[in-house]
Amino acid sequence: MHSRMLGLLFVAAVALISCGGESSGVTARRSALKTSNGQEKWVQSEIVYAPGDFVFPMDCVNGEMFQYLGTVTALDHCVPVPGGVHDNWHIFYDPEEFTSLDTGQKWVFLPGASNSGVQLLEGPECPVSPFLSWDQVAHLPLRNTTTGQKIQFRLNVHVAMNAAGEITRDFLYFGCTHGP
Repeated sequence: MHSRMLGLLFVAAVALISCGGESSGVTARRSALKTSNGQEKWVQSEIVYAPGDFVFPMDCVNGEMFQYLGTVTALDHCVPVPGGVHDNWHIFYDPEEFTSLDTGQKWVFLPGASNSGVQLLEGPECPVSPFLSWDQVAHLPLRNTTTGQKIQFRLNVHVAMNAAGEITRDFLYFGCTHGP
């Protein structure tokens, strides 16, 4: 699995959840949007989740099981640099909501939701070349549409490849707080 999908799946399937997740088969599309001077380019990737594809527990909501249905879109900005390619990305969700499989209640994203990152790739094919380092930051304020309960989900992670070619996680923080 290349780093872009690793990053997108990490955020979508691990960062938003407190314990892991699973995917039984999703539809993925990638297209180049723009190239400037034959150097930098913009690439859009989409993953479409159908029922049962993206089911996950959320510990900060009483351990309820959740499901995401919709499209996760990643927009990458790729710029060649000495030793590889620098890639900044932003991730968007449509629709911006999760549904509890336990209660049927919907949790919607509130204003201020963000999910972005940066990676250094060792090869010229952005965003699919192997990565040398990768950083991700996410902030997802959520509100239960039935009860009005609010939570703030946060993620910050740094992953790198060491000299032996092993992937190491240097830093990981994710957590959930209740309230505005």
